[in-house]
Amino acid sequence: MNRLMRCLLFIAAIASVERAFADTPVQQSRDLQTQAMAAYKAGDFAACAKDFAAALALRPHNQRILYNIAACSAKAGHLDDAIAALNAYADMSLVADVEHDADFEALKGQQAFTALLARFKGNLAPVGSSSALATLAGPPFLAEGIAFDPAAKRFFVGSVDQRRIVSIGADGTQKEFAATDAGGLLGAFGLAVDGKHNRLWVASSGVAHAKSLSDKDRGANAVLSFALADGHPLSQALLAKSNDLRIVGDVAAAADGGIFATDSVAPVIYAVDGDTISEWLRKDDFVSLQGVTTTPDGSHVIVADYVMGLHFIDRKTKAVQTQSYAGGTTLLGIDGLYRRNNTLLAVQNGINPQRIIAMSLASSGLSVTGVTVLSANDPNIPEPSLGTIAGNKFCVVANAQWSKFKDDGSLKEATALDPVHVACVALH
Repeated sequence: MNRLMRCLLFIAAIASVERAFADTPVQQSRDLQTQAMAAYKAGDFAACAKDFAAALALRPHNQRILYNIAACSAKAGHLDDAIAALNAYADMSLVADVEHDADFEALKGQQAFTALLARFKGNLAPVGSSSALATLAGPPFLAEGIAFDPAAKRFFVGSVDQRRIVSIGADGTQKEFAATDAGGLLGAFGLAVDGKHNRLWVASSGVAHAKSLSDKDRGANAVLSFALADGHPLSQALLAKSNDLRIVGDVAAAADGGIFATDSVAPVIYAVDGDTISEWLRKDDFVSLQGVTTTPDGSHVIVADYVMGLHFIDRKTKAVQTQSYAGGTTLLGIDGLYRRNNTLLAVQNGINPQRIIAMSLASSGLSVTGVTVLSANDPNIPEPSLGTIAGNKFCVVANAQWSKFKDDGSLKEATALDPVHVACVALH
């Protein structure tokens, strides 16, 4: 299947789980992309390119739409338009395997296309360097969340499939912090250390990958907390089950004690208070919410949306500002999101290449003014998931291994998990 069709199927999959939207520019862009998909399938490639271009005008710099404009333009014989769109794609330091995409057959052999291939190859060059922190002992598992306890200089790594949490001491000693099913632990996703209240918060979901779940826990979701001192369970905020799919995937502890969690499927941000979890904000324009943090003054929540970029949300009025592009590159595909003073650190694993970026915030804290790539194409970090700030380092689960699983949670044939690796990049 060529890349354009994979992108079209991705759009269709997103649309299948979205709720009704208002007639906003975002929805208008989606409608135009759906129209473009139909034109592509009908062989009307000029109309396909035109509709994708109109969608891009409503969502500027969107790399998926740019790629689709290029593909449809090439198929329609509008070769200059195809080259221009692909150059804009490469400008964002992204990579696309256009050489093996049949949609670009008409471009092959042209000097401009050869130059593009060289640009994409250049974008595959390693950026930055990392150091290995630890390789986890014992049976390998599907790791997602990681957190750092600065007081004890410990790391915590959570397992989705084994439903447990491991600690890594300052001396490298690895211990069981929370055993399987401790405190009602489902699959362990995002982790957050709350040093002020001596707790480790855990976003937890009973996804298909989580092993040995009871029937009542399949599809369940919760935000749990454990005592930093000894790992004993402190709270379990269990989300009421509904007919809608939910995956509570990340959690953050604000400086003032507020606890926020995100749902990567439902368009909801949750607030957690001990054993209570409630919808803090539901908004139809949310598509796939991931990492969450707050502005330096604590007045706004910042949430990463895989498909939309960054949402800046006023905690009093709940007004939302969204930004998807800055510093010459895309802010889409962000998974983990963290703040260090006036800088946001993020793992982008929804783009190619996957990378770690630092985003400078405006003095207001309400927009991104620049982006620096800290790490990309690093062989030590082949598949990053979530991360954590540890002093002057940013550390990530380096080989999350989601790509080795089928949608039903089982491993793909002839596939085995590798030991979990944690790697760090230096911060300045």
